[in-house]
Amino acid sequence: CGIDPDSADQTIDFGQISKSLLTAGGISKAQDLDIKLVNCDTSKVTKGVTLTFSGNTVNGVATELETAGPTNTAIVINGYGSDITFGQPTDNIKLTNGDNTLRFQSWVKQASTKTAAEGDFTAVANFNLAYE
Repeated sequence: CGIDPDSADQTIDFGQISKSLLTAGGISKAQDLDIKLVNCDTSKVTKGVTLTFSGNTVNGVATELETAGPTNTAIVINGYGSDITFGQPTDNIKLTNGDNTLRFQSWVKQASTKTAAEGDFTAVANFNLAYE
């Protein structure tokens, strides 16, 4: 499969998030994180594809992507029924011939063992695909 250019480099804007929401254990509105694969030839792929997301995680919490900035927040990516563990491959996702869209969602939460604060933040996650 090829990766659609719009999926290779994505920016997600979470908008303004209430600090009080996060400190009360809430999460931001979920944002779609779709990865579009094009021109897939499944004749050589028997099980599907796995994705491994990578990035700096909150110390000791492999499901929370650490943000840069003063906010003490983390980003969670969820797909196919579970939160992504950074550095670990997902379960196999079945592909069909042609184009496929791998659907994930992401949201912001207060980082574990920290207290959310006001301010701007950024984070970077990468993904690798492995076909089986």
